[in-house]
Amino acid sequence: MADPASQINREAWMMGAIAPVRTLFDAAGEPLPQRLRVSCCPPRGVRRGATQRHRCQCWPSWNSADRTWELFMSASLDDSLTVAAELVAGLVHVKTGPDCGLRFQALADAVGLTIVGGAPLIDHEPLIGLMHYWMASAGPYPHAALAGRAQGSRAHPSQLLRAACPQCGYPAWTTARWMRRALPICGICLIRSTLDARDAERLARPPAKRGRPRKHPPPDEPCV
Repeated sequence: MADPASQINREAWMMGAIAPVRTLFDAAGEPLPQRLRVSCCPPRGVRRGATQRHRCQCWPSWNSADRTWELFMSASLDDSLTVAAELVAGLVHVKTGPDCGLRFQALADAVGLTIVGGAPLIDHEPLIGLMHYWMASAGPYPHAALAGRAQGSRAHPSQLLRAACPQCGYPAWTTARWMRRALPICGICLIRSTLDARDAERLARPPAKRGRPRKHPPPDEPCV
C-alpha cells in the first residue's frame, strides 16, 4: 500500500480521470467545456433518499461566480469504477442538461456508458480501457466511504415519519408526536402500518425538549 502522503487527492484523481474521456466526447461531437471543476460533497442531501438520486451533482456554469461547471461526487462512494462511472454520467449531464431522456441516452451510449436501473456502468471499450489504464497509473480512488450524519447535526424536529401497510404498501406520513401515540391503520387492509428501520430508530429517540428555560422556579420549588 502506498504512503497516504504520496497519493493524489480526490479532486486530482477525478480531474485525471476526466482528461482521457474528453477524446470520447470530442469524437461524439460534444466537446466538454474547458472550465470544469470536480470535488467531493457530503453523502446526505436535503431530501430523503437524495444520496441515491444525486450521487454526482452537476451544477451549470451560470450558477458559478467564475462561469465554471462544477461536479460534486457523493462521499458515500469509494469504489473507483463506480466513481468513474458516476463522473462520466455527470459529464454527459454537462452536455445534455438535467433530464435523462433520449439525448442523454444517446450520448451515454456514444461514450461507452450503460445505464442499468438508473445507475451508470462502464462496460464498453474504449471507455473501460481508459478508466482501467488511469486507475492502474494513479491507484484507487483515494477516499473511504462516509455514512450517517455529521457530528453535531440532527434531523429537523418537524420532519415527518413514513409508515406503510405491510400488505399493500399504502403510505402515511405524520410527525413523531402522533406516531408515539399510535401507528396509523391502513384504510384498505384495516391493519396497523409499520415503520422502516430508519424511522423506527428515530421514533425510539427521546423527544426533544422545547420551550425557553424558565427564569424563575414555580412557587412549590425552593429557590437555591
